[in-house]
Amino acid sequence: MRSIVIGIIIICINAVEINKCMYVSYNNEQHSISINKIYPHSKDCYTQGLIIENNNLYESCGMYGQSSINKYSFPSLQLLHTTQLNNSEFGEGITMVNNTLIMLTWKEHKCHLINPSTLDIKSTLFYPLHGWGITNDLNQTIYVSDGSNKIREITIKNNEIQIEKEWRVQRGNGFVKELNEMQFIDNKLYINVYWEDKIIIVDLKTKYVIGEIWCNINRSGNEEVFNGIAQINSNTLLVTGKYWNKMFELTIN
Repeated sequence: MRSIVIGIIIICINAVEINKCMYVSYNNEQHSISINKIYPHSKDCYTQGLIIENNNLYESCGMYGQSSINKYSFPSLQLLHTTQLNNSEFGEGITMVNNTLIMLTWKEHKCHLINPSTLDIKSTLFYPLHGWGITNDLNQTIYVSDGSNKIREITIKNNEIQIEKEWRVQRGNGFVKELNEMQFIDNKLYINVYWEDKIIIVDLKTKYVIGEIWCNINRSGNEEVFNGIAQINSNTLLVTGKYWNKMFELTIN
């Protein structure tokens, strides 16, 4: 009996569940959210960035001494490649631009340019900010967050990172801080907000929040915040969190 009880405790400690998600509209659009599939996820990954490109899932993991970038086939999730960062680097968000993976670091002012086939680091650029989230609009504009209420638009020219614009994300009469992992979808930014179980949706024309995805998340162990947004198709997302053992496929109906 004792061994059975211990086994049950171990299972509970390593489990996370999303029971329901809902769409909260700030304009006249009305949507529902369905949870379609659940995929396994490494509970050892402090998830920082998540993208799907060419039937491959790329994920960056953070923490000093544990930071890495990993490549999986999708949806089979076979691990294809992994690259560990130096122990002195805290890995952050990732995005793909011109067939090059871009990976930020937190406080080290480093931006790694990575071969997406092998995950070899091709070069490292000076990054003038603290790295958090990163995404791009497919037209050379890269959007980055730093945990504040600001989004900056950057470009990479002649192996230098240039800040082109900066603006604040507005929700009602206030601004949203703790902006984290991001994904560009249909001229909008889908952004995880640190310590909130929600994804905000920002209209890039107005810079206002036009909707939010709220999720009822049950944690039973060391799982941390909701973080990680990948686009599967035009209205379907793959989401996860730091030290979660699962990823969830959400469709916006």
